Amino acid sequence: MLTDPSSEVGVGDEVYMEGDVYSDMLFTYGVKTVVDAQGTRVPVELALGGKLVGVLFTSANGSDPVAKGVAFTDRLESLAAANKDTFAVLYVSQDKLEPEMTEFLSRHPSFFALPFEDKNTGETLKEALGAMEMFFPTLMVLDTTGMCISTWGRSAVMWNPKYCLMDWKNGREGVTTSQLLLHRFF
Repeated sequence: MLTDPSSEVGVGDEVYMEGDVYSDMLFTYGVKTVVDAQGTRVPVELALGGKLVGVLFTSANGSDPVAKGVAFTDRLESLAAANKDTFAVLYVSQDKLEPEMTEFLSRHPSFFALPFEDKNTGETLKEALGAMEMFFPTLMVLDTTGMCISTWGRSAVMWNPKYCLMDWKNGREGVTTSQLLLHRFF
């Protein structure tokens, strides 16, 4: 269990486990609400509670990797929209201006975001989850207990879109080494 918000998380590590895990985890950083695509503030427990959560670190102007003509964030939006009762995306904006974040959310209506004014919280969360040295966009997947089950979320959505959610529900990374190698070199 993480007690120091600045320590890193790996696969199998618990992020926080008291009460509603996401409310408690974000409350540690002073966050009680997240923002939906319409700009409405939603209590963390209503938006994320009891779901797998993909924590997405990216920016509206970031370089979305494109594979076979389909952008990663568009695939992620489709996955979140089709599974809104069991999977949620928490967008941790790396944008410099609030209108950029708002525009990004408008294109991804199933996503929730940390409020823009909570930039320091986003940076602390990025550090706590160990996303500081990763490529962006980065998708880290946490299970309903707050355990990090995949640091390969982006690859899972791109290369295993039909089965990654089922894999995450079963505590697996969502993508196999052979899938990663096949798509990395071919």
